[in-house]
Amino acid sequence: MALQTITKDILTRISGAALLSLPYDISFLAGYDSDTEGEDVVARKYGELVMARPGTFVGEEGYIDTVCTGQVLIVDIEKDTGSDFASIYSTKPQFAVSTNVITAGVISATTFAAGDRIRFRVTQVGSTIVGKGVRFMLKCKV
Repeated sequence: MALQTITKDILTRISGAALLSLPYDISFLAGYDSDTEGEDVVARKYGELVMARPGTFVGEEGYIDTVCTGQVLIVDIEKDTGSDFASIYSTKPQFAVSTNVITAGVISATTFAAGDRIRFRVTQVGSTIVGKGVRFMLKCKV
């Protein structure tokens, strides 16, 4: 009984400010078949969603199973502008030739509102080996 009283007392004193800036991360995949086996990545849209709450775009992480060669593989996040979609990046994230780790982009549109639509797209693939199995994590906070 004493533990319940102590816990209740501590919890009633926690500020709501502690709940701000919480992680709100979103994952996307490209270059996988229906059995989640890697397949060639194609330059196209791969996913779209509606943001459930307002927040801020913070960055990204990514990994590619089969690295691209010949030219870099470039990915993009686009945000609905009301009549069309526009990139949130001034410099888009990319997988350099022969490496499986993503190079971060430069985010220029940093915020989103509840109800905004965002879209994940691959805009360029490798020219010799296109690449397979892209995992992309968009880091956000609310």
